[in-house]
Amino acid sequence: MAKTSCHSKRNKYSVVLSYLRDYLASIAPGVLDFLELFSYSSTGKPLEQILSESPCTLYRLFIEIYGSATAKHIITNLILLPLTRLENPLAHSIYSKLSHCIEENEKA
Repeated sequence: MAKTSCHSKRNKYSVVLSYLRDYLASIAPGVLDFLELFSYSSTGKPLEQILSESPCTLYRLFIEIYGSATAKHIITNLILLPLTRLENPLAHSIYSKLSHCIEENEKA
């Protein structure tokens, strides 16, 4: 039973990642593929796992790649904006967590 639940949760994150992939492919081809490669080489985890376990790690990866100001711009416009259009509780959860990460980074 737990295996099914874990698999089900992973599938729900796959829906979110697939939506983001389609959105980004239409406006910034290759960005998500690059991030997937970078996230795996940096953390040993696929992007889907990072999104499900710690969306703030995604933000930190963007900061590492692009710097703080650009990371905020990218996350806000290429990740958060499309998540607001997706009627999915997990998308809303990721949105909330990423927004919080941005706010916390700005306080630091």
